[in-house]
Amino acid sequence: MKGAVSQTAFPYPPLALKELLTNLIAHRSYVADTPARILVTAEEITFDNPGGLVEGVTRELEDESLQDVIGVGSRRPKGYRNPVVADFFYSAGDMDKAGSGLPDVLREAANNLNRVRFGPAEDNGRFIASITCRPEALQVDAHTRTAKSSAGDHRYAANLLRVTEWPKSVWRIGTIEDHREINKLDRAGVDPFGCSRGWIWTFASEGSNGGKRLFDLAVEDEVEQVPVDQLLADRDSLSVVPALLNRALALRLEKLGMTVRFEVGRMRAYYASLDGTPREISYRSTFKQSRRTVAKPIVSRSTGKTVYWEHKAVYLRFEQFGEAWALTLLPGYVFTLDGETRPIASEKIGPLSTRRAARDYNPTVLHDLVFWSRMLADGHDDSSFRLQLTRQPAGPFADVASTIPMFVFQDSLEMSASEGKEIDSPADLGEEAEDLQEQIERIVAEEATEAAQDEDSDR
Repeated sequence: MKGAVSQTAFPYPPLALKELLTNLIAHRSYVADTPARILVTAEEITFDNPGGLVEGVTRELEDESLQDVIGVGSRRPKGYRNPVVADFFYSAGDMDKAGSGLPDVLREAANNLNRVRFGPAEDNGRFIASITCRPEALQVDAHTRTAKSSAGDHRYAANLLRVTEWPKSVWRIGTIEDHREINKLDRAGVDPFGCSRGWIWTFASEGSNGGKRLFDLAVEDEVEQVPVDQLLADRDSLSVVPALLNRALALRLEKLGMTVRFEVGRMRAYYASLDGTPREISYRSTFKQSRRTVAKPIVSRSTGKTVYWEHKAVYLRFEQFGEAWALTLLPGYVFTLDGETRPIASEKIGPLSTRRAARDYNPTVLHDLVFWSRMLADGHDDSSFRLQLTRQPAGPFADVASTIPMFVFQDSLEMSASEGKEIDSPADLGEEAEDLQEQIERIVAEEATEAAQDEDSDR
C-alpha cells in the first residue's frame, strides 16, 4: 500500500478467512447430501453451507437478524449443530473462543476495510457468509504489485461498550431507611446495589456476606425476586441501574489494579506508578502488540526534579440509549504529586487536564479507547467480559462488550487508525505543552507554599 508511510495489506484478513472456513466445517449439516461450497471471485469470497440456524438459535433470535445482534458486540445467541466437531476444533486451537467466531470476523473485516454479510437462506436450509475484497486489492499495479490507499475511508469509533446480557432476576427490597444512610454501606463491604424511593435493588443473595446488610434493612414482606426487565423498566432505572453497575465496575477496576475515584455522575480510573517509577503496560492493540506508558514523572526543566506525575486515565459511566445500556469511555488524564493517590488539589487543575486531553488527535483517542477496553477485559481479546454484580466470583454477572464498535464509510480521512501515533511526551506537543507544564508547576508550588503557611500557623 503506497502512502506517506507504505504498509503491507491483505485483500482479506487471514483470521476472518480462518473463522469462516472453520464455521463451514464445524457447523454444516452432515445429514444433508449437499456439499459445502466456497465460491471465489475477484470481488468476494462466499461460503455456502448446508444447514441453516439450529432451532435454539432461531428461537432466541425471534425476529432479529443474526448479523444485527452480533454486530453490536453480543456473544449471543450460541448453538452448535455438531458439538463433538466443535470441541475437536476448539481443542486443536482452530476455534479460539466459544461464541467469538463471527464477532471476530466482523472486527477483522472492519479493520481491513472489507464488508461482511452472513445469515441463513430464506428457507433456513443453508447458511451463507460472504466477505468482499479490500478495495485497493482490485487496483494493484501489475508491475510494482502496489496500490494506492483509497484516500480515504471515514472510520468512526464509538466510545460505548454495550451491556449485551443481564441476569434473569434481581432482588427488590422495600425499606424505610434514608437513602443517604443506605449509600454509606459502601464502606461496609456490601454487594453492589442501587436505591431510590424506598426500594433497594441488588443481585446479591440474602445469605451472602455482602448481601445480608442490605436484606437486614427490609420492611417485613417487602422482599421479592423479580425479572430484571422490571428493574430496567422502573421509573427510577436511570438512577438505580447506573449506581448498581458503577459499584460493580469499581470492584472490578480495583481487582485489576487501578485506582478509582468517584465523581458526580461518573468515576475516573487510572494506574498508579510502580513504587515511584514509570509504569508501562503491554497489550494487544487493534493491529499489533503495543506498550503504553500509563504513569510517568514530569521533571522540572529548571531543577531537574520530579514536580508531578501524569497518568493516563479514563472516565466511565453507564448510560441508557433507547432500550439498551452501555458503558461510556472518555479518555483523559490525572495529575498527582506522588504518582499514587495524592492529587494536585486545585480547582485550576481540571481545565488544565482538559487542555492536555484536547491535544490528543483522533487516532490517539482511538488507541486510548482500544487500550482501556482491553484493560476492562483484563487484557483478553474477547468480544465481551463478565461484570460480576456481587462480591462472590460465582455470583450473577452482566456481559459487557469489550470491542470498540467501528464504522467505515467511503470518501474519508487520509489517515487511518493504523497510521495514528500516540503522542507520549508533553515535549512532543510543542510550545503549548510547555506552557501547560509551567502552569501545573506553578500550581504545585503555590500549594506547597500554602501548606507550609498553614503548618506555621498551626504552630
